Amino acid sequence: MGDSPNPPGFHPVIAMAASGHTERSQPSRGLQLDEDPQFQARMWRIERLGWWAIVAIILAAAAGLFGHGLASRATMEITDPAQPGRIVTLDYERFGRAHSESQFIVSRPAGPLDGGTWSLWLSGDYLAEVEGPHVTPGAVSEEPVSDGVRYRFPVREGPQTVLFRFRPQQPGSLSGSFRVNDGPPATFHQWLFP
Repeated sequence: MGDSPNPPGFHPVIAMAASGHTERSQPSRGLQLDEDPQFQARMWRIERLGWWAIVAIILAAAAGLFGHGLASRATMEITDPAQPGRIVTLDYERFGRAHSESQFIVSRPAGPLDGGTWSLWLSGDYLAEVEGPHVTPGAVSEEPVSDGVRYRFPVREGPQTVLFRFRPQQPGSLSGSFRVNDGPPATFHQWLFP
């Protein structure tokens, strides 16, 4: 073994351990990533909050918060001065969308059939912000009076329902008033999403 290029007393395994390099511990030539456990924990928290926000938005949309659902409907009641003790209801959309159709449903209970008419007044400030209305069944007359429009309908046998269809033109808060047979006005509020 006199042909060995290593000096006497040299052992290759001991020399590799002393230099800190072995064939198994060579530095990786691939992607080097540093781990930051605090950063990773923050990112997981943000991700979880994002998922909860998505779930909340989906549930709110399903309930009608953004229009056309259970939470989007509201009902107002007002006494008909021509028939004390009888309540006329206005069912409307509390939440809606600008440039999308919105509906009011006015329901009047059965009253005496006397061949007359009953009226519904809508405020002009509301009508100025919407396209329409389209009224079903059609009114006998429409007349502009005291900062609004009065619609007259014939008194019919049994309960009556009138449908008003509008198309709000601008997003944001929208308020208006209605009154039945020149009674006291009742104010309603809507929120319109873009």
